Amino acid sequence: MNLPVAPNPKQPDASAETRLVLTFLESVGKRQDAEFYLKLFREVPKASFALVAIDSQILSEAMGLLVDSLQFLSKLDLFPVLVRGLDEVDPPTPAEDEEGEQVLHEFVRELDHRDLSLIVYPSTEPDLTQKIVRDIELEHTVCVDFSNDRSRSGFEALGELAVALKSRKLVLLRTRGGLGPKGPSQVNLSPSHVLPTDDNGIGVINLRTDYEPLLQSGALDEDERWLLCQTSAIHRRAPNLITSITSPLDLLRELFTVRGAGTLLKTGSSILRTETYAALDSSRLLALVETAFERRVKSEFFQRRALNIYYEEDYRGAAIVQPGIDPGSAYLTKFAVVKTAQGEGLGRELWEAVVRDYPVLYWRARAQNPIAAWYASQCDGMHRVGNWWIYWRGVPFERVPELCNDALQRPYDLV
Repeated sequence: MNLPVAPNPKQPDASAETRLVLTFLESVGKRQDAEFYLKLFREVPKASFALVAIDSQILSEAMGLLVDSLQFLSKLDLFPVLVRGLDEVDPPTPAEDEEGEQVLHEFVRELDHRDLSLIVYPSTEPDLTQKIVRDIELEHTVCVDFSNDRSRSGFEALGELAVALKSRKLVLLRTRGGLGPKGPSQVNLSPSHVLPTDDNGIGVINLRTDYEPLLQSGALDEDERWLLCQTSAIHRRAPNLITSITSPLDLLRELFTVRGAGTLLKTGSSILRTETYAALDSSRLLALVETAFERRVKSEFFQRRALNIYYEEDYRGAAIVQPGIDPGSAYLTKFAVVKTAQGEGLGRELWEAVVRDYPVLYWRARAQNPIAAWYASQCDGMHRVGNWWIYWRGVPFERVPELCNDALQRPYDLV
């Protein structure tokens, strides 16, 4: 159905609006993160920004939060495509369907009060993709309804829409937030394979490595197992898609902060490994390291011997391991992940590849390093000398002093 379209006048001072919203986003994360993601989102076509899945429960219990978030996004010239009517484990009754339609009309009125117009299309609408692109260019909010499509499942149709729009992000809103147990703990998939959890659930799920073990772990209930299966099927069709499962309260935090506030699902990266710089694109590796550290790499860096260079196939992250003080140890000289991938779990994938090959590992980092706290959570021990922290894992206690001394004497890699 096509609901009435209300006018959407331009704001008189867009830059002032943007500054105001960025100031608000600073309260849920770092302002530099918000500015970074805003720039990233504006570099893709408007209709590719994000798909946001809602249901009647979300509209009934958190309509005000959702309307507020959509208004904030509109002030940043961002208009996600809303989708509703996806399949559920327990399909709604006719009475629930009727109630859902009433809630939708109330949602339209609330948006209209904020000078936001909503156009609803059935998923079977002819030329649906073209109409969505057109309407979003005109700064309308679009909602695609999958509830009356009997030819395919809602998630199957959603996958087709994600491919057609080249969507960068899929956000599945649910009142329970992310998947899995809540609270600071971990889900043990095997003795060496764990998924950390926090108050929002499991932070990151790598569908390439975590999917099957997680389904068998017993950590997810029936609804969550079903949702994970449906989302995995979409990622097989759209491997570059990033999916977030979060609550309406945390929608903006999930979009504009590196840490996020829910469960992030990614298809999984291809981590490659080589023993020599000659086997890879050294210019792309150089650009990666200099971008991540915001400093220039010394010219002699690539002349030093490496035991292994681990890198993501698109050069969004890399870890460089050099010979340690003896053949039984290894020194991690560089660990770099570009900002776009820091919230996607790429760092964890790289880290797991390194520690799998090198159980005895040590490294150093400046005290001001932004991931110093993460390093502290990965090491067996740490020691500060001046402006350096020395970290180690798998190192016998009696060997710690000589490895620390070796780390301190290593040459600087960056100018």
